[in-house]
Amino acid sequence: NKNLAAEVEKGLFREDLYYRLNVIGINIPPLKERKEDIPELVNYFIKVHNAQLNKHIRGIDPSVMNMLIDYEWKGNVRELENAIERAIILCDSQTLTLDHFPHLSPEGYASQKQNADLKSSVRRFEENTILRALEAAGQDKSKAAKMLGLSLSSLYRKLAELGIKIKD
Repeated sequence: NKNLAAEVEKGLFREDLYYRLNVIGINIPPLKERKEDIPELVNYFIKVHNAQLNKHIRGIDPSVMNMLIDYEWKGNVRELENAIERAIILCDSQTLTLDHFPHLSPEGYASQKQNADLKSSVRRFEENTILRALEAAGQDKSKAAKMLGLSLSSLYRKLAELGIKIKD
């Protein structure tokens, strides 16, 4: 995990070997810069670790997926994969929930995001509250709207505003 060009400059890596290896350079941005990849990676890691661990996890709670997308993955894809593997090991049901991600506990998550501005904090709170209501209502939007004290049209507007897509 070193910049080989810099290592060549310092005389710590053989220049001829560097040019043999550096046929095509590929720059992959860190995971925090390509958050749109996280849902696909999560689903892939669930599939891989289901097979390795002989588990039958079918999915992940939508609010947890949102937290995973919003999380700062300092260890990049390896850290995400380890988190999914650990969650699968801890899971005794078919759905990964917040209980399976101790590092995403509200306290840990909040401390990681303590520098977040009010607007993004309110947005996360709204997303999580709406997703929990939808889950409790069995994805019935009318019931969820009543639970939230919203009209159905307000709930639809809020879903669109937050970019939450729920199957009809």
